[in-house]
Amino acid sequence: VVSTLAVGCALAVLLTRVRALPRLALMLAGLGAWATPAVTGSTVWLLLFDPDFGPVNRMLGLGDHSWTYGRYSAFLLVLLEVVWCSFPFVM
Repeated sequence: VVSTLAVGCALAVLLTRVRALPRLALMLAGLGAWATPAVTGSTVWLLLFDPDFGPVNRMLGLGDHSWTYGRYSAFLLVLLEVVWCSFPFVM
């Protein structure tokens, strides 16, 4: 809850300080996060962090690191996904 409030409030303040085009892009990103159903969002997050062909491991150069195997990394993924799906309610 705290991280969702922090991200939502930070983006709301940012929306008041940027020009029209970046504001529109941020609002559309928030709308996209809000409109993504939980199952679809979870599937996308699992594909992003897949140890074999996920783009996150490739970009970070981690090889075949399994994000869902470790207790703390799996908790981090769940936290990020919950914040991603719920921060638009705070904006």
